[in-house]
Amino acid sequence: MGKRLSRARVVDCVLAVVALALPQTGEGAEAASKAFSRPNVLWIVWDTVRADRLGLYGHDAPTTPNLERWARKARVYDCLSVGGWTPPSHASMFTGLFPSEHGVNGLFSKLPDGLETVAERYRSAGYQTYLYSANPLVSASTGLARGFATVEHPFDEALRERAATLVKPKLSGGGEQAVDQVGAQWAVGASGQLGNERFLSFVDARDSGRPFLAFLNYVEAHRPRIPSRRMRERFLSPADVAHSYRFDQRQERFQAVSLGLGEPFSERERRIIRGLYDASIAELDELLGQLLTALEMRGLLGDLVIVLVSDHGEQLGDHGSYLHQYSLYEPIVRVPLVIWWAGRLPSGREAHPVSSIDLHATLLELAGLPATGHHDTASLLAASRPRLLFAQYVSPYALTLAKFERKFPDWNSAPFRRRLSAVQRGPLKLLHGESNGSVLYDLKTDPGELEDAGVLLPEAKRDLSVELYAFGSRKGTVHTGNKRQLDDSERQRLETLGYVVD
Repeated sequence: MGKRLSRARVVDCVLAVVALALPQTGEGAEAASKAFSRPNVLWIVWDTVRADRLGLYGHDAPTTPNLERWARKARVYDCLSVGGWTPPSHASMFTGLFPSEHGVNGLFSKLPDGLETVAERYRSAGYQTYLYSANPLVSASTGLARGFATVEHPFDEALRERAATLVKPKLSGGGEQAVDQVGAQWAVGASGQLGNERFLSFVDARDSGRPFLAFLNYVEAHRPRIPSRRMRERFLSPADVAHSYRFDQRQERFQAVSLGLGEPFSERERRIIRGLYDASIAELDELLGQLLTALEMRGLLGDLVIVLVSDHGEQLGDHGSYLHQYSLYEPIVRVPLVIWWAGRLPSGREAHPVSSIDLHATLLELAGLPATGHHDTASLLAASRPRLLFAQYVSPYALTLAKFERKFPDWNSAPFRRRLSAVQRGPLKLLHGESNGSVLYDLKTDPGELEDAGVLLPEAKRDLSVELYAFGSRKGTVHTGNKRQLDDSERQRLETLGYVVD
């Protein structure tokens, strides 16, 4: 009896037969070309990276020399993330739906079974699929790893020892206090080299006759940030490097300060916080350079699409906050987006802002698959056009607020419990909160979002208010994220990342 073909092989055979049956001129030739030219795709998420701290986006510190070098042959976008933190933003990129539609808006929500992800579509089309995520919120337990045949994390039992080996040298410069501040689960992140190693192992062992989709999530820029001493020395003075290992960086302090309940950080501490963030981005940049060099040595860059994006940014004292919760200000929603596709996607800066949700339609088009996402999304393989861009903060993170309400009974948490939404057209951005109305910002003249431009531009404020109301009132399928339980190990990992889980 002959050897049974896998489903993926059957798909490839069918595509080949269809391509041969098509006339080889006009539309038939184009379809035949697509059938045989499905590219390999590498999708990288730099978790918690805001665009304005990258040299590529104008930051005056040298955080991204490798990215800048590689981006000369890439398309660079001004991108608005549709969600302000990991679960909703990843779910939107994976499904083409907004946070209010897919229902994945909290630690205890799981992607509904009826929603098909990009990875599931790719796998059904014959792609080999691989996921490495240092963020536990992008995993099988949240449903966001669905469609990936191989799923790996640095906290997996088989990889934990290697992750520890990579992270320990970063902490050695600060002694036991640095180790204590990071906590027992520090290997959850900051082991980006392991992500490089595991992906390259996948590449070397794959079936070279079939294309692949690989997704890599790195959390070096997510708190707790533990860049190496070498990277700290690039952005901090020697005295500040020494102090960066000593000052209190526990997450509870960051939360208290951000909620107006703790003693504000000193100027020196604010300087160190910014320096550690820049050092962490520089570490990500170095990892990227090493990874792309390794792929180039393997001769894989010619037939590889590389997407680099962040799921959300981080506030570094902006509006008094050091978190990526409770707002949709620019430091949280303005993220980097760069796409390499040698010879197929023109290099340079895209003319108009785009949305992170556009990656859903883009990735489906790359594989020749029909788009199934929202009509507010657009493939980035075509020239951008001026259009409305939306962001949502659907479910305010209440567990942290409840913790501080117990500690400070007289504290009013209402300003932080608002559902938020935003719409942008050109440089004008309208930010709406349930309890305090709407504010219009002109990002061209007021990038810090400090003044309501609606006083001078009342018609623009009214028009965008109408658009935002229409968007929020639109009828469509709304999913409720499935409830999930956290086991003890996941609970510890999330607490290390700063989440209150009970």
